[in-house]
Amino acid sequence: MDDTSSGAGAPEAPTDGSFDAHYFAHCCGHPYLRDEHWLSFFGAIAERIATQMQPRRALDAGCALGILVEALRARGIEADGIDLSSYAIDRVHDSVRPFCRRGSIADEFSDRYDLIVCIEVLEHMTAREGEAAIANICRHTDDVLFSSSPSDHREPSHVNVQPPEYWAEQFARHGFYRDVDFDASFLTAWAVRFRRSREPLPRIIRNYERQFAALAAARNEARSFSVEGQRELARVEQRAAALEAERNEARATIEAGTGPARAALFEATQQIVDLVKALDEQRAAVAQARVEIERERTELPSVRAALEETHAHLTRKIAAVEALEAGLAASRVEFDRIEHELQHARETIARMETSVFWRARRVWAGLSRALGRPT
Repeated sequence: MDDTSSGAGAPEAPTDGSFDAHYFAHCCGHPYLRDEHWLSFFGAIAERIATQMQPRRALDAGCALGILVEALRARGIEADGIDLSSYAIDRVHDSVRPFCRRGSIADEFSDRYDLIVCIEVLEHMTAREGEAAIANICRHTDDVLFSSSPSDHREPSHVNVQPPEYWAEQFARHGFYRDVDFDASFLTAWAVRFRRSREPLPRIIRNYERQFAALAAARNEARSFSVEGQRELARVEQRAAALEAERNEARATIEAGTGPARAALFEATQQIVDLVKALDEQRAAVAQARVEIERERTELPSVRAALEETHAHLTRKIAAVEALEAGLAASRVEFDRIEHELQHARETIARMETSVFWRARRVWAGLSRALGRPT
């Protein structure tokens, strides 16, 4: 990120305040923090720089939080960083704080470097200040690892989005040309390594043509492969269509030959369904019977208790009846005895009434009544 001053009518360049907490949280894809994501990202870049470019001193022009500076220094490279954002510089890790400063990459650097890295910075600057920054970079190194988004116009701070050839032209004005033998795609798909070249123009053109020829050959080979692939795809599709037709024909034949078997199978299936239904009904009946049995089993103790109580009650009733019958028998014996005595008394009275005494007693009684005397 960097500041610029622009001419009339040109886009207004971002300022220090443009790159604040909101920018780093929402405008860099993944939130820009010193976390595992960015440590891993810049660690991989630093490893490529250390092994493939091998600079002794390096500058990260637009260093933000200084994570690349930290990763380069961890690999023995004397790395410095510069960035416009006060917010970012204030959050540089303590281990590299002495090596990172706030400033514009368009302002003259105080040192010279074996390599200057400029990652996604110049699109934040106006064209005029971008040219000044490129000139400043080229004055202080012979080797530049460069990347600037060629298509991201949605980011508000992108005021100078340009295609790769635009930047190649700007660097060429200072004698820097693409290193056609170096693959910088580990950084971004559009990244490029520009190096100062003192080779004569014909040799530079020769190198470009060599790379162009290789790319053209690869393109033609890819095109031929694509054409052949399309032809093969057409053959495969034709074969697939033929196989589909054969399959449909075979299916029709099978369906025609298996009609009776299918009918029998359907009938058997229906029988199975009916049997399963009957079995389910039987299972339901058994389940209901089990419920009834369980209910009766639950009620059995109370029924048994009631029966025992009834039995005891009947036993008591029988005992009472037996006692009554015994009393009745005794009464009958007593009755027979009394009746016998009564009969005996009747017979005695009858004998007495027929005796001489009782006949005289009746005559006496009659006379007494006639005379008015007591009998």
